Amino acid sequence: MMKCPLGILMLLVLWSLVAGCTSSPSIVTPSTALPTETPVSPTPSLAPSATPKPTYFVPAPQNVATPVTRQATPEPGLTGQIAVLLSSSLALIDLKGGSPKFMGPRLPTYTQYSWAPDGSKLAYLLQADLWVLDVETQHSWNLSSTNDRWELLPRWSPDGQRIAFTSRLLELEEYGRTEIAMHGVFGGQLTVIGADGSDYQVLDKETILYTSSWSPDSRRLIYASSEGKLYIFDLKSGQRQPLSLADYGLQEDLYIYGADWSPKGNEIALSFSTRPKPEDMSVEQGCAVLNLKNHTLKILKRYNATLGLPYEGVPPGETLCCLGPDVLWSPSGNYILVNVKAMPRTQVPTGLSVIDAQGKREIRLTEKEWGAYSADWSPDGKWVVYIDNGDRSLWVINPFNPTEKYQIMGEFCCEGPVAWRPK
Repeated sequence: MMKCPLGILMLLVLWSLVAGCTSSPSIVTPSTALPTETPVSPTPSLAPSATPKPTYFVPAPQNVATPVTRQATPEPGLTGQIAVLLSSSLALIDLKGGSPKFMGPRLPTYTQYSWAPDGSKLAYLLQADLWVLDVETQHSWNLSSTNDRWELLPRWSPDGQRIAFTSRLLELEEYGRTEIAMHGVFGGQLTVIGADGSDYQVLDKETILYTSSWSPDSRRLIYASSEGKLYIFDLKSGQRQPLSLADYGLQEDLYIYGADWSPKGNEIALSFSTRPKPEDMSVEQGCAVLNLKNHTLKILKRYNATLGLPYEGVPPGETLCCLGPDVLWSPSGNYILVNVKAMPRTQVPTGLSVIDAQGKREIRLTEKEWGAYSADWSPDGKWVVYIDNGDRSLWVINPFNPTEKYQIMGEFCCEGPVAWRPK
């Protein structure tokens, strides 16, 4: 089995944020198992360490957001507010209608943001640092203020006390550069900080490329390393524990792309890919649910990703490795939102769907072959908001009756991810 080079993997992560797509899948009944292989030796546990804060990096000046004239289209019965990137600026859209409320400076299109559980604040990334915005007062502040680290992928803890994210040391040539100049630079170590800016800690030396996920009690984090291994980090003990896929009936050398912790606490949704050989033109990808209590497994979805046109001088397997669908639990913990995104020069069954946690039924939400660029659940789990990956229009859909859907904003409106305000 081949090892995916980190450079190729970073390019694929960038592509997963901005790419188009291929064909549409049909509704299927998922399979229930994959072959097993001999497990590998676990990685030793690591204790947390503090991060210094040097003072010689000078960030670029902030840009002021330019309002646009588009308005949200109100629909009877729809309520709530959605954070999204419009005209490169963070904005809040009220589903009752009206003009978007712009909230701060311009941000790079690959930015990510996370709501505080009470819906009062947003954590986001700006000028390589972690920032927090008070939505009502419009006051924002630099929470991390690290002059030597690049921070990405924030995730607020369920109890509101901490934020998890990735961070890494800046390279010498990166000092003084803006996000635009560093577009596509991903990867870092699992890091946490107090919601008040205290106790900045780099928890693990392993590089991770995707968002970590909190346990419902805010005591643990689950994440996948850039090597495709799955870990749980216990913040009380300061130790990490590798999860052996073989214990759940999965082959141990699968590449784990990402994971999301169920609100019920005893299940993990994860996405995976087989590891191709250099000459392989196809890999299997999919998603599954692991039950941490009884060590059982449910395969929710599996499909092939086939390379159509290899890059010159790059083995096909290096292009195919290390990606999978996005997975996100519903607030009830009964359903998983699965988003199969496009891959460069590769045929995949692109699309957004909802699958029950038992893997018995899949409901396809997107009809077009473009699929979804970004998606999120409503706080009550009755709706899903998504950005169309073709024309970048904004939609709200009933995930259990997909014929009930509403276009909130027209084409080419949205540039960044969507995040439904919790309350």
